[in-house]
Amino acid sequence: MADLASHFLVNHIVGARVVDRTRLGFLISGALMPDLASRVPRVLLTAAVEGGWIDSSRGTFRTMLGLDFPHTPVGVALLAGLIALLLPRRLAQPPGRASVAKMLCFGGWIHLGIDALQVHLMPGYRYL
Repeated sequence: MADLASHFLVNHIVGARVVDRTRLGFLISGALMPDLASRVPRVLLTAAVEGGWIDSSRGTFRTMLGLDFPHTPVGVALLAGLIALLLPRRLAQPPGRASVAKMLCFGGWIHLGIDALQVHLMPGYRYL
């Protein structure tokens, strides 16, 4: 399984021709976005269930299954757009919000492409 370091390095290599360091940063951030957005909430939710703060019911299990949405092409595009909209103006100012969303999206899609090439021990990611 490709880890965050692999996604970071591949997107850094792909983005090596990007002249602007800010755009390169957003491309690399987009590479980390699908894993962080789909796995961090799942880890927190699992810890809350194991800690007894949340009742472990069918609803909790369904919620955990729904957390894979950021790991789909549509989920990456929506998350990239949402991040670009919520980004403070001073951080999105040099490239612009559209460029930020585009770079986050490209980085996330490269991430999904790398994940599609890996060998799965269990059923693979669902992309649609």
